Amino acid sequence: MFGWVENRRGFLCQHCGQIQELFSTGSGGRAVFLMEVPFLGRIPIDPYLEKSINAGENFMKKYPDLQAAEAYNLIAGKIMEVNEAILSGDKS
Repeated sequence: MFGWVENRRGFLCQHCGQIQELFSTGSGGRAVFLMEVPFLGRIPIDPYLEKSINAGENFMKKYPDLQAAEAYNLIAGKIMEVNEAILSGDKS
């Protein structure tokens, strides 16, 4: 396991551009922290992701500047770092 991703973390308001929290937080994060699982990131709910999926479009290419796309890229980068460390034999 590479780590923990908090999926559907808040909703990006299309009017004000702010993340609106929809669900309570805390218990999952505490459990993962106690198990020493690395935290990889949070991905907000984004209506453009659903639109892309339904249209058969590549969300990451069509909307690279949206917060959800940036979150996916950050998480993928962290996974690649962990994977490279594993392949190189680095245990840190």
